[in-house]
Order: sequence, then structure tokens, then C-alpha cells
Amino acid sequence: MPDNNVVKRKVLVVDDDVVLLDLTTDFMEDEGYEVIKAYDGEEGFERAKLFLPDLIITDVMMPKMDGFTLCKTLKNEEKTKNIPVLILTGKIGTEEVEKSFELGAIDCIIKPPNWDVLLKKIAHIMKK
Repeated sequence: MPDNNVVKRKVLVVDDDVVLLDLTTDFMEDEGYEVIKAYDGEEGFERAKLFLPDLIITDVMMPKMDGFTLCKTLKNEEKTKNIPVLILTGKIGTEEVEKSFELGAIDCIIKPPNWDVLLKKIAHIMKK
């Protein structure tokens, strides 16, 4: 019998790539997380303020508001400034990593992620 008193950790996943968004959602839900989806940075920012997730995973290249701008906007908003942000990017190099950290992200990883590595990183972030 499931324990109804267990609170699931909330993760907001922001990505305009529907296939990867669904894969990430399925993976996270299988691991016991409650997943909130957003399809672009603007929607992600609104959902972050509404749901106050424990973690935000965002792609960089998106319409309306990219992931870097989303991270910066989240960190400048009182309600969301302390939510850890994990950046996913199709191109990872020193420039992307430096920019991610400068904007307040907790980490920057290549997209599509190695699911086992992503899970370990999320578990580590959630302990903080």
C-alpha cells in the first residue's frame, strides 16, 4: 500500500523539444519525482512562480525566452531565486558552462543527457 504522506519532490522541466521533454518527464516520474512541464522559457518562468519546484531543468535554445535568460530571470525574482537550475544544452563548451554559472545555474550538462548521470546529479542537488 503506497504511503500517502510521502511528499514527492517537484521538478520543473522546460524544453521546446517535445520528444526530449516527454522522455525526461517519464524518466523523472519513474524515479518518483512530480514533474511539471513547460514548453518555453516564458511558460517555465510562470510555472516556476506558481508551483515553486525543488529543481528546474531547462534547455538553452528555446523560443520566446532561452534557458540562459530564464535562469537569469529566475535568479532576479524573489520567489524563485533560491530554486536550483540545471541547464541542458546541445553544445557544451567552456563558454556555455561559464555563462551557466555566471547566471546562477547549479550545473550545465550536454543534451540529451546520460540518464544515470542526470539522476545522480539531481539526487545530489536535492540533498542540499
